Amino acid sequence: MSLPDEPWLPAGLLAGLGRHAARLLDADGDPTPPTPVTVPAAPRGRRRTPLVAAAAVAVLAVAGTFAATQWKDRGGTDDGAGGAGATGTPVASAGGTGTSDDSAGIVPDDFLGAWEGVLRGSADAPYETGRIEITQGRAGEKTGVYVHVTGERLCMGRSTLVSADADRIVFGESDVTTSVPKKRCTPAAHQTLTVRSPEVLEWTSGDVSATFHRSKNGPKAVPAAFVGHWQQKFDVLDAPPDYEESRTFEMTVTQGPVGAPLVRFSENYPRTDDETGEETGDLVHCESTAVLGGVGDLVVLGPPQLEAGSDPECTPSESAQNLRADRFEGKERVLMYGMSADGEPAEYFRR
Repeated sequence: MSLPDEPWLPAGLLAGLGRHAARLLDADGDPTPPTPVTVPAAPRGRRRTPLVAAAAVAVLAVAGTFAATQWKDRGGTDDGAGGAGATGTPVASAGGTGTSDDSAGIVPDDFLGAWEGVLRGSADAPYETGRIEITQGRAGEKTGVYVHVTGERLCMGRSTLVSADADRIVFGESDVTTSVPKKRCTPAAHQTLTVRSPEVLEWTSGDVSATFHRSKNGPKAVPAAFVGHWQQKFDVLDAPPDYEESRTFEMTVTQGPVGAPLVRFSENYPRTDDETGEETGDLVHCESTAVLGGVGDLVVLGPPQLEAGSDPECTPSESAQNLRADRFEGKERVLMYGMSADGEPAEYFRR
């Protein structure tokens, strides 16, 4: 005899629930529908578990409390089973590919982060560099932020994710978010990155290819050796004793992310008379700022741009720059090379 507090269901309903559970269990082996990108599918057993559990709960209603559950989608449940965790954090699939759940993104973990390489020139003397920072996302989303620096310009923008698998990621349509100088950039072409090792990717775009290495990103991307205030040292033959006193060329490097105007130049030098060529009594004051374009083996800067309030006579360099830090005669030093042509570097010492 049943206890009065136990739930009771009609025999016909119980039989129907049992048949429904059996159909769900049989369906557990079906393949999932194809996705528009080539991404390894999550293990079927794990994704089906909540469906099977829901059926089992219905069958066991005769012995306990009948719980009605609702499966919201194929990727997870309210408590995070089979997809996002309880806090909404993507969970990597159990297949070992490093790919996050499709509901959060399709980019394998091995691609996430920043990558840089030299497109023209060499690691010691680059004339053109590329960088891409890859974040998690789905096909059709702008998950790649690129920076392209040539001798005369810096271009930055966002690229749309086309496809991603364990070995290759493809970006398509792009837009331009930063152009230095203004209106000098065009959107990046399609980009493909292929894994060579955990720290190396092969980058291709059209008929151009380069080797990209992992690089720093985030709000503190600038290497500590470059951060601070620096003053240029002059080495001019037969210069008068007060030559350096009337001229100051300073550089300030602040901490921050790639793509931000983190390097500031301040210059003061005597004004010259246009007719006689002789120095006058007043000084020309110039302020300019350069956008950080790369932090690989070298720190890469876009062409410096004049700040408001600078003297009309100021003529900043039109070339992108790269910086390298070392020590000279026991002092910290930064050498600044132009990227548009070969030449002697400007030499800065820490103030």
